[in-house]
Amino acid sequence: MKYQGRLVLLFMSLLTSFIFGVLSDGLTPLFFMFAIVHAIVSWLFGSWYDKSSYFSYHDPLTGVYNRRYVFSAK
Repeated sequence: MKYQGRLVLLFMSLLTSFIFGVLSDGLTPLFFMFAIVHAIVSWLFGSWYDKSSYFSYHDPLTGVYNRRYVFSAK
């Protein structure tokens, strides 16, 4: 899946924001701003995870599988 890391981190971010919103007394505009910033940062970190996992098994120049992929697919 191309967006696996992004979706997992975004889901975790939204879940923690939802739980915090349920447990808090009142929802303020600051809470919503924090939730949006947290979701954006999670999407960014997820994209870094996706890129690093892609390049760990693919050659950056040609895009073909590298030796690590061959040895892991026993």
